[in-house]
Amino acid sequence: MRPRAVLVLLPWLTACEVATPPERPAPYEFAIRLDDGFPLIFRWPAASLPVRVWAEPALSLGEHAADALRLWEAAGLYAEMHGVIVDDAAEADIVIRLGTPEPRLAGERPCRSWTYIEVGATDTAIRLPFPTTIVARGGSSNQDLHDCLRAAVAHEIGHTLGLFLESDDPADLMHVRPSPDGLSARDVATLEALYHTRPTVRLPEDR
Repeated sequence: MRPRAVLVLLPWLTACEVATPPERPAPYEFAIRLDDGFPLIFRWPAASLPVRVWAEPALSLGEHAADALRLWEAAGLYAEMHGVIVDDAAEADIVIRLGTPEPRLAGERPCRSWTYIEVGATDTAIRLPFPTTIVARGGSSNQDLHDCLRAAVAHEIGHTLGLFLESDDPADLMHVRPSPDGLSARDVATLEALYHTRPTVRLPEDR
């Protein structure tokens, strides 16, 4: 006669511990609100990827743009964003150009930048391409200017991905004075929040 199998349940195997989810930073506000409170929320739909970027061939803007795309791509959990550098500005969704150089005053950054965001009043369609301007300021070391341009391009591409507003935390890339150190955990959380929010602004029909 075969002996019966004996099942022994050890306490440390039967007890289940409840996993504590890691703390995640709260996202910052990313939507522009009109006077009536209507939020302008834009994100690139997966069917319209990759985002096409052209950068003026000066001061390594193309290299900075490519680095910025990889930076934002890595922030997505589910490949929410993908971009490519194109050779023709006429084919681009984002056009990055150099503005007229300026002198650098005491306390100023080695560069400054901006992106115009225009939405149709009646069709709520974003106007493409996004025009981004980068201005280099004289009197800066090559390394300081390089770091500033790198951060500025990545910051402006963040705007064109839908993070329309500036962050209030200097540690975030989307702060008005962006750091060249890359994305913060809060930048990543905000991008994720945006790309899981229903947009109110769409791409034009021909895009």
